[in-house]
Amino acid sequence: MNKIFFILILSIFLSSNTLAKTTDIVCKPNTEWDSSYKKKKIWFIFNKPKFFIGIDRDDLVVNQLAFSKKKEKYINVNIPIEKITENNASYTYAFIKAGELVANKSYVYNLIRIYDYKSGFAIYVDQYRLNDIQIDRIENQMSSFTYSEFEKARKDYEKRNQELIEYFGGMSGPCD
Repeated sequence: MNKIFFILILSIFLSSNTLAKTTDIVCKPNTEWDSSYKKKKIWFIFNKPKFFIGIDRDDLVVNQLAFSKKKEKYINVNIPIEKITENNASYTYAFIKAGELVANKSYVYNLIRIYDYKSGFAIYVDQYRLNDIQIDRIENQMSSFTYSEFEKARKDYEKRNQELIEYFGGMSGPCD
């Protein structure tokens, strides 16, 4: 009886639900650019904010996220990821971090891509600023809150309204 109980407990413990494969990634942007794509090198990246990202590659979600100098600023999130297979058999994990209100009643939408190379990770972030009308129309066209759905809805919005969504800039760099 004890053996059956032990096997039952062990099987519950080893189930895929209790052992989520989370990958913690720390990305240090070393290049940034503005809306004109004018690139600027970021010097002394050791004292600059970093991206702290916890990715569950089995369930395809970001479960922790921070852009800070300290890892302790992690927040728990549940952001869906799209896993894209590249030509060279590597992967890109793409997701959106959205919703922060900034100046002029605009909201920041960060389109984030994590490149998974055999030798390590890299990050690439594009940032857009949208107003309330743009957000409503774009999000109403999205069937899910994913990177590809946002891009498709954004391009459709620009084409229909002959209005460009404000591209604000971006950053990129290596990850540990």
